[in-house]
Amino acid sequence: MKTGVLFALMSFCLFMSSCGGSKSENNRADYSNQLMEMIHMSQDDFNDLESALESGDYGKAEQAWVAWVAYLDKTLNEVSEMGDFKGDSSLKDISIKRLTNFKDAAQDYEKLISLHMATNNEEVLDSNIETEILNSIQNKMNGLDYELNEVLFNFRSSL
Repeated sequence: MKTGVLFALMSFCLFMSSCGGSKSENNRADYSNQLMEMIHMSQDDFNDLESALESGDYGKAEQAWVAWVAYLDKTLNEVSEMGDFKGDSSLKDISIKRLTNFKDAAQDYEKLISLHMATNNEEVLDSNIETEILNSIQNKMNGLDYELNEVLFNFRSSL
C-alpha cells in the first residue's frame, strides 16, 4: 500500500513538473530576464559617459558616447529580432521603446558633449541651453519607467 501511494505521488510530481505550467513560467521568467538584462547592460557605457561628463573629460565622454550608441544599436537589433513570447509581444515592444528612448537621449548627449567641447572650458556655457538639453535627456531616459514596470509586472504575472 505504501509503495502504491508513494509511486502515485512520485508519478504525480513528475507529471506536474513536466507540464507546461511551471516550465512555461520559467521560460517566461527567462524571456523577461533576458530583455531586462539587455536594457540594464546599456547602463555600463552610460555610466562611463556620465562620469566623464562630471569630471569634465569631454574626449572620454565622446568615446563613452560612441560605445553606448554602438551598444544601443546592437541591442535594438537583437531585441527586434527576438520572437514574441508565445504570441505576447508586450514586453518586447516596450523594451524596444525603452531602448529607442535611450537612443534619442544619446543624440541629446551628443549635443551636450559638442557644446562643452566647443567652449573648450574657456567660455561659460549658456545655462539655458544646457538645462534644456539636460531636461530633454531626463525625460527620455525616465519617460517609460512606469509603463515598462507595469508591462513587466503584467507579463510576469500572466500564466
